[in-house]
Amino acid sequence: YRVAFTGNAEPKNFREQVAQKFPKGVWEVNDKDNALPQVRRFVEQATMFLTLVGLTALIVAGVGAGQAVEAFLELRRTTIATLKAMGYSNGYLGRTVLSAALILAVLGFVPGWGLSWVLYGVVIKATYLPMAMTLERAGSVFLLIFGMCTASGLLAARKLRDANPAD
Repeated sequence: YRVAFTGNAEPKNFREQVAQKFPKGVWEVNDKDNALPQVRRFVEQATMFLTLVGLTALIVAGVGAGQAVEAFLELRRTTIATLKAMGYSNGYLGRTVLSAALILAVLGFVPGWGLSWVLYGVVIKATYLPMAMTLERAGSVFLLIFGMCTASGLLAARKLRDANPAD
């Protein structure tokens, strides 16, 4: 049924009054904020699922970035050993590897952000869902990528200690 309100009556107040008077009622009172509760539940479930997918992708990307930095270091092992023989410290070489990992984070974020911007537009046009790529969301994703690449770089930099100038 549809109920029309007159004067200063609010649907929210009506819903609360109905819930108080009929606590065992088997009906739902919906207004414009809760027109389709099934959609809200679906969006909440989809949000949880996509959050899990995103975290999994972040972990996989972290492992991939770590492997990329480690492979780069393995290719440059003789160069690193030569630099150590010239007097460069492990700390300096570690900072160099860490800066390379951070450059990797920026180079990975920029195209990913651009692709996400395009995909947001496609999803908005297809589903008419109110979504936006906010700076807050992009910033939090960049911080996650930055942290992941920093951790990968630090783990890969452990190999620098093993480089022997005599090799």
